[in-house]
Amino acid sequence: MNATSDNEPAGAGHVGKAIRSAVVWNFATMAFGQVAIASVFLLLAGKIDPVIFGTFALAAVLVDIFYNIGTSSAVDALVQQQDYSRRTLSTVTWAAMGFCVIAATIFMTCAGWYANAIGTPQVAGILEILSLTTLMIPFVIGPMAIMRERLDFKGIAVLSMISSLTGSLAALAVAYSPYIEWALVVQRIVMTLTLFGLATIRTRFLPAFKFDLQAARTWLSSTSRIFAGQSFANTTPRLVDLLMGIFFGVAAVGHLRVALKLYELAISLFVNPFTQLWVVLLTRARESKESISGIFVHLSTLLSLVALPGFIGLALVAREIVAITLNAEYAPVADMLMVLGALGFFVPLNHSRNAVLTATRQFSSLVQLSMADMIATIFGMVALSYFGAPAMLGGIGVSSVMLVMFALPTMLRATHTTARDLFTAVLPPYAAVTAMAIGVLAVAPLLASYDPIPSLIIKVLVGATIYLGTLGLFFRRSVIDSFKLVAAR
Repeated sequence: MNATSDNEPAGAGHVGKAIRSAVVWNFATMAFGQVAIASVFLLLAGKIDPVIFGTFALAAVLVDIFYNIGTSSAVDALVQQQDYSRRTLSTVTWAAMGFCVIAATIFMTCAGWYANAIGTPQVAGILEILSLTTLMIPFVIGPMAIMRERLDFKGIAVLSMISSLTGSLAALAVAYSPYIEWALVVQRIVMTLTLFGLATIRTRFLPAFKFDLQAARTWLSSTSRIFAGQSFANTTPRLVDLLMGIFFGVAAVGHLRVALKLYELAISLFVNPFTQLWVVLLTRARESKESISGIFVHLSTLLSLVALPGFIGLALVAREIVAITLNAEYAPVADMLMVLGALGFFVPLNHSRNAVLTATRQFSSLVQLSMADMIATIFGMVALSYFGAPAMLGGIGVSSVMLVMFALPTMLRATHTTARDLFTAVLPPYAAVTAMAIGVLAVAPLLASYDPIPSLIIKVLVGATIYLGTLGLFFRRSVIDSFKLVAAR
């Protein structure tokens, strides 16, 4: 079978180099950095109870929304403008600082009200301190935009790894002190400061005392549209924390945050190598319909080949992972991790939505779809809340199905891609991962009496054999064609 698109993106060597850079260095940081970070996190989990995790997560909701959306929209706007002059980057830094000062002031002023509203008074003090981390956003925007323009995915990956590891080690040190409840706050502060310092050193960029009003207006116009489009999408995950806290309490939020941390490790391995490519490559290719379509299809195929076995595999071995790595008080994490892994089935079809619509400047569609995503998530979670926390988390799947029905056609139109091209491109990994899941589920009852470690090893071996065997037997030509782009020079 041949299940690849005939579209070959223009400048295949350039695209292949970018993909190799992003994928290779992200895997490298996962192997040498994320394992270390995960180890430190597990040590933290052994010292910190779920209530502390839950309290921090509720305190960080507002700051995380602003930090994530503000940084990504500001950097994406610069990438789209393709103006990296020192004057423009300095202007953006000071303009962003003005907005961050306002945001930090609002967060600190409303901290007490927010804490009382969610019935967790201890959240107020944490939120007041976390608000100060927003003041670091302006100094990260310029360096991150420069590294993206240079396709310096090695630098982005290494800096992210070092800052995360540094923050985790700082948190671990505090966790073994009398101030254990502040460990996660210290982690965030140290991680943010480290990223700022390393990014500045990497790019040798510090903002000058210059300000161009016209450049500020141009950047703000683009940033505001991207910010509006991404706001609902980035708010939705934080709403999940709030809803979990409202229905099941702070401890349940703590379990969710630990499950999400393990899930994010999977994201960093299976998805992040591709996340940074969408906007950069599609923006550069937007003058050519054939190139846009080719890039979209090839990236979707590669994402499917890597992400599907990773996430579905995570769901299949969730109980073993939790039993091996966490204390008994974190046992509920297993069911939540299983749900999150299963929802990864939809990642190749909807994860790129924000980036694709941003790169193709479909801002109205992005806002509308993000609003629908939020509404569907709330509806699904509330509807399933009666059946327990894991089932409530599974309610997120309602929005995933909706996105496949409505967002995917929009992305196909924006990238000038036919549904048939995408379907034939992602068919091999979906078929192979289905066979893998059936095989692992079939042997699972036979492993019921096994200890977690042998059970985990057997499941991984069985799953990998079936997945790779299915691709090799039935879709070998398609897989080879998919990786030709990566090998192009």
